[in-house]
Amino acid sequence: MDTFVASVAMLALIKKFIDFSKYVTAKDINGAVTQLFVWAAGVLAVFLYANTDWAETITYGALTLADMNGASLIALGLGLASTASLTTDFIKSRDESDSAAMPPLIK
Repeated sequence: MDTFVASVAMLALIKKFIDFSKYVTAKDINGAVTQLFVWAAGVLAVFLYANTDWAETITYGALTLADMNGASLIALGLGLASTASLTTDFIKSRDESDSAAMPPLIK
């Protein structure tokens, strides 16, 4: 994986882990469960794609998705999911009309 891309993914994961910790500390069950769900979805998606016919064509640095070990796939899934979560946070912070509002995962 490119150093820049890996660094962005790690920074996103660190930021979202801090956010998750704040949700837990504040007893915000919806926020905590939503972040866990995002991470699980990211890891599941990466494992799914690693087992498709396209896995040999998806590359991160010198490795294809099919060549990555389990820890690499988990790290990639967490990083991609955290980056997606940060992107959603950014969109919400810029959306003055609240059009990006979503219902809570847990009521």
